[in-house]
Amino acid sequence: MTGEDYIQYLICRFGEKNDADLFRILASRDYAWQLLLDENRAQAGLYLREQCAFETGVCLSDVADGPCSCLEMLCALSTDMADNCDAGNEKFFMTKLLDNLGIRWMRDPRRINDILDAWLSRNYPPDGKGTPIYIKGCTKDLRTMDVWSQMHLYLNTYYPLDKEFLQ
Repeated sequence: MTGEDYIQYLICRFGEKNDADLFRILASRDYAWQLLLDENRAQAGLYLREQCAFETGVCLSDVADGPCSCLEMLCALSTDMADNCDAGNEKFFMTKLLDNLGIRWMRDPRRINDILDAWLSRNYPPDGKGTPIYIKGCTKDLRTMDVWSQMHLYLNTYYPLDKEFLQ
């Protein structure tokens, strides 16, 4: 298995054929976190390698090596979002994350990397505009929250549980 085979696996699971160039750019960037708890998002991203190895019948060392990429982190986050909503649609949430970042249709590596730099350095508005987790009108400062907490706030805002269920 080559690195390209792994990217194709991620495209099949989380994207569309026309996402190949974007996925390659995201795969070339290491996911670097600022808050300690966000290391868990990197670990979740690395777990995709184990899933790929198991599903394709290859050794884990043949899938990929090195730190978690931005692509792996976003793919794992989309899985977490789908699981937390009991939606089971990873591609839907991956699309949302890429749309929120503003890079879904972008193919210019320099521009994409500028956006990733701002996100990874937490140099963005408090509501998360320009990041995977953007909550329009959010009164909390997402820059101070780990990604897992941001994700739950996002899901509670846009995909809340049926309120009648709680009564």
